[in-house]
Amino acid sequence: MAKLAASNFFDGSKFFRAIDGFMVQFGLPADPNINSQWSDPIDDDPSIGISNAPGTVSFAMAGPRSRTTQLFINLVDNQRLDGMGFTPVGEIGGGADGPGMQVVRQLYSGYGEGAPSGNGPNQGRIQAKGNAYLESNFPKLSTIISTTWGADKTVGDVADQDCTPTHDGGVIKHVKHPGEGGFPPKGSTITAHYTGTLASDGSQFDSSHGKAPFHFTLGAGQVIKGWDYGFATMKKGEQATLTITSQYAYGFGGHPPVIPGGATLIFEVELLAFN
Repeated sequence: MAKLAASNFFDGSKFFRAIDGFMVQFGLPADPNINSQWSDPIDDDPSIGISNAPGTVSFAMAGPRSRTTQLFINLVDNQRLDGMGFTPVGEIGGGADGPGMQVVRQLYSGYGEGAPSGNGPNQGRIQAKGNAYLESNFPKLSTIISTTWGADKTVGDVADQDCTPTHDGGVIKHVKHPGEGGFPPKGSTITAHYTGTLASDGSQFDSSHGKAPFHFTLGAGQVIKGWDYGFATMKKGEQATLTITSQYAYGFGGHPPVIPGGATLIFEVELLAFN
């Protein structure tokens, strides 16, 4: 998905299949000539227990090794898809009820299911004609103006780093002050300070400042996944901001009462030491 976004594959394309109470699908280019550049199947992602919850993004497919460039956004809890091989690869920022999903739920869905099952766009004709077909026959479809990829985002002279193994934008690190030396190995004891806030409103829910530094074993599952991935890329003395989506934090269940379900979290962190 990173290569698709970085190559501007989605720019100008349509949300061509939008079904209320189910999902919104996209991923066929505005220019049909681009299709030939992405004809090879995209490898399947292993299931790691993430469900097709509202706000998650998954590849459309028709069985093993059949994924191409099409993705869909879950509008509701579609956990029935989990056992069918649909593995979420991303998440709309802000969670199920955040501002991102508020936009998604406003995408035009009046054409319903696609042909031949319904009266909506025919995918074969989209692949052959692109937007020329859609704009002539389905002019109300919502359009993707442009896309960027989080891993390529640059602030000042410092490039933000996507710390996830799949580079899905779920854990973005922005270095505020660089550290020195090497990275902490898995199993090392991390000593750190942190302050956590909700991305939705900036409210603080926890902090180690004014208390003893926090300790945990890296990669042992003692903290949220976003911390294990983020701190593994840090050096001693480094200060950074970790922006972590709910997929790598507390999921759609949240951590009541302080962290709501689907919340994206922002942590100001400092790696004091590791051994």
